[in-house]
Amino acid sequence: MYKNYAIGIDGGATKTRVAVKEGMDGEVIFDESFPSSNYNNIGVQGIGQVFRSIYETLAQRLGAKGLEEAVLVMGSAGIDRPQDASVYLTELMKSGFRCPTEVYNDAYIALIGGNGGKHDALLIAGTGSICLGISRKGTEVRTGGWGALMGDEGSGYRIGIRSISAAMRAYDGIDGNTALLKELLDFYKLDSPEAFVDLVYPSGVIPVREIASCAPVVLTQYEEGDSAAVEIIKEEVNGMCKMILALGKKMDTEEFRLSTGGSLLLKSESYFALLKKKLAEAMPLVSLCKPLYEPVQGACILAAQRAGTG
Repeated sequence: MYKNYAIGIDGGATKTRVAVKEGMDGEVIFDESFPSSNYNNIGVQGIGQVFRSIYETLAQRLGAKGLEEAVLVMGSAGIDRPQDASVYLTELMKSGFRCPTEVYNDAYIALIGGNGGKHDALLIAGTGSICLGISRKGTEVRTGGWGALMGDEGSGYRIGIRSISAAMRAYDGIDGNTALLKELLDFYKLDSPEAFVDLVYPSGVIPVREIASCAPVVLTQYEEGDSAAVEIIKEEVNGMCKMILALGKKMDTEEFRLSTGGSLLLKSESYFALLKKKLAEAMPLVSLCKPLYEPVQGACILAAQRAGTG
């Protein structure tokens, strides 16, 4: 008798984490990481190679018959449109998987893992930002997540680009002095403020991740009371509160659990605390919480439910 294994895959930007559980309440019998599987970064052939490696590893651990009896759910940052989902499903099948398979955006499995099931809401603030939840009708709704040029309130990129702008205004004498000028020059190892031009305006794609990487520096200056940093952080938190308020309207409720994700909210206690304070003033019935489980466990929960063991 083969077990109904629940296979969860979290395809992150730097690694792909794979976990296997024996149903919803069973033990985690496998939890390992593989290379990144975002096809926007490594292409279709690249994700195919990663999936093949995952399949071969799981086949050795669970057996070919065990894999056939399993259910697989994957979430990845590269799955944003139906055509993206089709690419992932096709490559998973080519790699050897024949079990029932579902694929979602990585934010969705983070929502499920963060709240322990298909309910409530999630706010992610890392390089980018997005807010999503499950409405009273059981449908997925969202606000934000439109990228660096159209939104992403509270994200590392927004904090980063605004801090560089504040540093340049201080350099020009438009605004008052800010410690951000020296701190950002040191962080990026630049010889002069003029060098920010090459950082922000390279040829080709906007360097979103590189600009977002300085957000921890800005948060440190916020904690030390630098006026420019305080203004930036407070305004970005207010922007996230507006996203959450709009999400609540789409969910048709003012009372829900709001799990958090993304490096800024998970690693910066001061950022989390300020959001909690502002949100309590704007939406007192919303409970801002750290996630119950990691995204890969959210994928396992969905897989176990599909298998009829959740």
